[in-house]
Amino acid sequence: MGSVRPYGLCCDHRATPLGTDASAPLLSWRLSGADPVACLVEVDGLWSSGRLDDPAAIGVRYAGPPLRPRTRYSWQVTLWAGDGTSSTARSWFETGQGDWTAAWIAADPDAVEHVDPPTEGDLALRDHGLAACPQLRRAFEARSPVAAARLYVSAKGLYEARINGHRAGDAELAPGWTDYRRRIQYQTYDVTSCLTEGENVLAVTLADGWWSGFAGFDPRRPGYHYGTFPELIAELHLTYADGSAEIVATGDGWRAGRGHVRYADLLKGECHDLRAVTPGWWLPGFDDTSWSPAVVTGHDHAPLVPSLDEPVRAVRDLAPAAVTRTGPGTHLVDFGQNLAGRVRLAVPALEPGSRVTIRHAETLDAEGGLDTANLRTADATDVLISAGPATVFEPGFTYHGFRYAEITGVEVLGEVKAVVLHSDTPQAGTFACSDPELDQLQRNIEWGQRGNFVSVPTDCPQRDERLGWLADAQVFLPTACLNADVAAFFAKWLRDVRDAQTPQGGFPNVAPRLSGVAEEGAPGWADAGVLIPWHLYRVYGDPRFLDIDSMAAWVDFVRRHNPVLARQDRPALRRLAVTRPRHPARAAGHRLLPPQRRPDRQGRPGDRPDRRGGADEGAGRRYSRSLH
Repeated sequence: MGSVRPYGLCCDHRATPLGTDASAPLLSWRLSGADPVACLVEVDGLWSSGRLDDPAAIGVRYAGPPLRPRTRYSWQVTLWAGDGTSSTARSWFETGQGDWTAAWIAADPDAVEHVDPPTEGDLALRDHGLAACPQLRRAFEARSPVAAARLYVSAKGLYEARINGHRAGDAELAPGWTDYRRRIQYQTYDVTSCLTEGENVLAVTLADGWWSGFAGFDPRRPGYHYGTFPELIAELHLTYADGSAEIVATGDGWRAGRGHVRYADLLKGECHDLRAVTPGWWLPGFDDTSWSPAVVTGHDHAPLVPSLDEPVRAVRDLAPAAVTRTGPGTHLVDFGQNLAGRVRLAVPALEPGSRVTIRHAETLDAEGGLDTANLRTADATDVLISAGPATVFEPGFTYHGFRYAEITGVEVLGEVKAVVLHSDTPQAGTFACSDPELDQLQRNIEWGQRGNFVSVPTDCPQRDERLGWLADAQVFLPTACLNADVAAFFAKWLRDVRDAQTPQGGFPNVAPRLSGVAEEGAPGWADAGVLIPWHLYRVYGDPRFLDIDSMAAWVDFVRRHNPVLARQDRPALRRLAVTRPRHPARAAGHRLLPPQRRPDRQGRPGDRPDRRGGADEGAGRRYSRSLH
C-alpha cells in the first residue's frame, strides 16, 4: 500500500505567511504516496483537531483559543495510511498587527513640484502634471541588541521601505491595488537582520500608484479616483534580547524631502534625475535638518487589513532575443516575448544632463518602429537624466506591457534585461505534448496569465486600462487554476469585488471600483460575483470563498429588475436584461447555481429552496449552461 506523506503546507493558501488576521485560518496540505485514512492537526501546543477519520481531508480550520496578534505559531499535520504507518510535516504562520498606533503621514503636499511627462525639451513644471516622489525618514536608537523586528507598513500609493539601506522584503508595487476607500492592505516584513545596536534609520520612498496616479482609461489628471498625494503608515516593532520591546511608528518626528524620482506613474512611466540624488539619505548619520517635518494626515486605521495574496515580485529576467541599431544613439531591443515588467539598463558615463529614454510596445509598425497606437494615453516611457557617471537604471514604481523597447540616448548599448513582474502565484500544473504548436499555445497562455495577474486580474498590461474586469476573470479562471495556485490571489480579489457591490446587491463591471465607472455591471460581468466564488470552492474546497449573502443579493437584484426574466424598457436596466426574449431565462439562468449543489450559509453543499426558482428557471439554467 505504501506510505503517505504530507507536503506543501499552507495557512490560508500561503506558505508560512507573515501577518494573517483570520480568527480561524485554514491549515492545509498536499499529499504524496498512498491515500490517507485519517489526519491530525496540532497548533503550537495550543490546539489539536484530534484524529479525524476523513480520507478526503486536505485541510482543517483552526478552532482553538483566540490567536494573539504579532505571534508566530508552529503547526503540524500527521497523516495515517491504511497500513497504520504515519507521517508528519511541520510549518508555521504569524499573526498580523492587531491594533495600530501609527499615524498616516505625508510630505507637505503644498510644497510638491509637479512635472509633465518628458518631451524633447527640458522637463516642464506645470500644476496639472505629475508629482515628484517623496522621501520620508526617521532616525532612531536601538538601545541594545535586537532579537526580533517586524515592520508593518502600507501606503496610499506605492512604497519602498529600507532600514539602514537594506530593502524590506521583495514586494513590488506594494501594497497592491484595492478600493482604498474601503480597504488598504498592509505588509509584514521580518527585518531583524537589518538592524544594529545604536543608530538606525527607517526610510521610505512613496509614489502615486493607483491611489493618486493615472488609472484606467480616464484621461483626467491623476488623483481623480482616490486621493491626490501619497501617504505612509508604518510601525516597526523591536524586541530586544532582554525581552523588552519598543515601537517606532509614523507620526511626529519624521522628516520629508524630495529626491531624484521626478515622477512615477503606472501608465505614464518613471523619470529619474540623477543630478538630484540625495546620497546616504537612507543611512544613519545623514543630516536631514534641511528637510521639512512630515505632515500627519490622519489616524484612520479601519481600512487596514493584512495582505491576503502573494505579492507582485520581480520573478525573472529576460535577455534580448535581438538588438538593432536604428539610428544615432537609438536601439530597438526585442525580448522575444510579450511580458509585464520593466527594463534594467546599464547606462555608460554621459555628459551631465544627458537623457536616456526607454519606450515600450508590444508590436512593431509597418516601418519596423514601435507601434504605440494601442497604448492610447499610456505613454509607457521611462527616462533617466544622467549626472555623469555610469549607472544602472531600473524604474521601481511602474510597469509596462511590452516585447520591444526603444532605447535612445546611448551610442553603445550596454547590458539590458527585461524584468518580469507579476503576482507570484505558485505553479500548479504543466503541459507538454508532441505538437510544438500546442506547446507554444500553452506557453502563450501562461505568459498571458503572468502579464495580467498584477495585484488584480486585468484585461491587458499595456494600454490605459489594466482594469479588473469581472467577465475576463470569470472566463479565464478555470484555466488559471490549472496553471497556478490562484487561491490566495482570488481570495484577495473577491474582497475587491464584494467591496464594490452596491447596497442593492449589484456587482460592478470592474473591481477595484473606480470613480465614474457604472455601479452595476452587465450580464457576464456582474455574474462573476457568483460564478467565480463557486468555481474556486469547487477547485480548492474552501467554503470561505462563498459569501452566500453577497451571491444571493445579486440574484435577487436581477430578479427585482427583470421580474419576467426578459428585457425591460427602462434604459438604466437594459445592461442587466436579456436581449433575446424568446429565451427569457438565458442570462438569469446562468446566475443560478444548480439547486442540489447550492451551499448553505455556512458553505456546506446542499439545497437552498428559497433560491431554486420554478421549472422555467430550471430549464433556463440547463439551457444557459449548454451555451458555454
